[in-house]
Parts: sequence; C-alpha cells; structure tokens
Amino acid sequence: GLVSAPQAQRIGFLVGAKALVMGRVFLVDEQVLIIGKVIGVETGRVYVKQVRGEQTGKLLPLAEELGNQIASTIKLRRDTLCAPDIFADREKRLVELAEKLKGRKLPKILISIPERHFGQPVGDPAAETELMYWFDKCGFTVIDPGPAETRLADWAWDYYRGQKAPRNNVSISRLVGKDVEVVIIGEAFSEFATRVGPLISCKVRIEVRALERKSGRVIAVARRSQTSIDVAERAAAKQGLQQAAANVAYEMIQQLAPAALARE
Repeated sequence: GLVSAPQAQRIGFLVGAKALVMGRVFLVDEQVLIIGKVIGVETGRVYVKQVRGEQTGKLLPLAEELGNQIASTIKLRRDTLCAPDIFADREKRLVELAEKLKGRKLPKILISIPERHFGQPVGDPAAETELMYWFDKCGFTVIDPGPAETRLADWAWDYYRGQKAPRNNVSISRLVGKDVEVVIIGEAFSEFATRVGPLISCKVRIEVRALERKSGRVIAVARRSQTSIDVAERAAAKQGLQQAAANVAYEMIQQLAPAALARE
C-alpha cells in the first residue's frame, strides 16, 4: 500500500535501495484506479502516476501501462530521485579535478583511515585505499606512513574518541616525518543491515579530518554515510566504503586545493 515519504526513506536506507515504487488499487465509480508512487530514498522526492480502467476489464494491461509510466519517470527524474554520487562518474570527475589542479603547488599528504567491520579491524582498508587513489591521481604527493602507520592509526582512533591515552600526549608533528605537510586521519566502519532474498545490505560510514602537521590545526572535514548491496556481506561492506570514500575524497580535495580552485 501507500506509505509516507519518511517511512519509505527509512525502508530504503535499510535495504540499500535508491528509489522505492509502491502502489495501490482502488474501485471508484465502477472503475479501477491504480496509483503508483515513486519515492527517492536519498532526496525525498515523490512522483505519482495513475491509470484508470473499467471494472469489468482486465488488470494486466493497466498494470503494464502504469509500469511503463513509472519506468519513464525513473529514467527522466533520476537526478532528482537520487543524490549526486561521485563514484558513478569516478574517472570523469578525476580527470576534471586533475586538470584544474595541474601545475598548482599541492601539499604532501599522509593518509591513515582505520577501518572496522562488526567491530573487528580490517587488514586491507577499502576507504583508505580509495582516498589514496584519488589524491594520487589528482597530483598530490601521497607519503607512505611506513613504520609509523600503526602508531598513527592508534593515535587517530583515540583522537576521534576524545580519549586521553598516553599516545594522545604526542603531537601529530612527532608521529610523522617532516616531509609531510598535511595528515588525513579518520575512521571508517561497516555493519550488516539486512538481507532481502539472496541480497545482503551493509550500512557504512566514513569520517575524515585533515590536520596541518606543524600546528595540528583542522583544515578540512568531510563525512559520508550510505548503504550498499551485494550477495556477500564483506563484498557489500567493501563496496559501500569505496563508494563513500570516493565522495569524501572529491570533497576533501577541493577543500585542500588552492582557494582559486573553488572560484573556477
């Protein structure tokens, strides 16, 4: 049956859907009225379509007609039903950013984004890898943390939780080499959301801050949450984190690039 847009959004976020199609059949003055509603999970936009037919007629032709209308609406209104997703045009966006930044003096950066799934550490962080990929392709010098990686990850983990652990008494400038100008730290996590038939959805979130190494000042912040779907749980989690990280990287690069970039 018909549900409110807020209810549809909650359902969509849970199962990982971008849009929900719902409908209902009515009998009005000896006529059959079928109403279909398309709800954008991310944007909250709602589009309504309807068809009418005689009560004595067949329902299948009416259902097919309504289905065609809904399919056309989704195609034509995709931009308003779904929030912009940088990952969908990943390579195109990368080329555009790289061209804008070409020839500019960009800071040397170090990235450390600890990642967890079900409260367990992940050996090969998808979010951190995606961030490194974007910054490298856009012309930034990405520094390998080397032996300091574990200490930096632990420091970042406590930093985000506001814990006064002994390692937080060490300034960020002492944890990394002097050739690093900006340190990007954060956290990424994923968790099982629900199962619909053979499909498994995972909810993911990534939060990132850029710190100036010398002063420890926060100079950029970005975050992203989303849901992803796959037939395997870990694959869904990795895919979601990669997509979320791509959107975060796009935002962070524009914040860290020279101010002139924003005016172009």
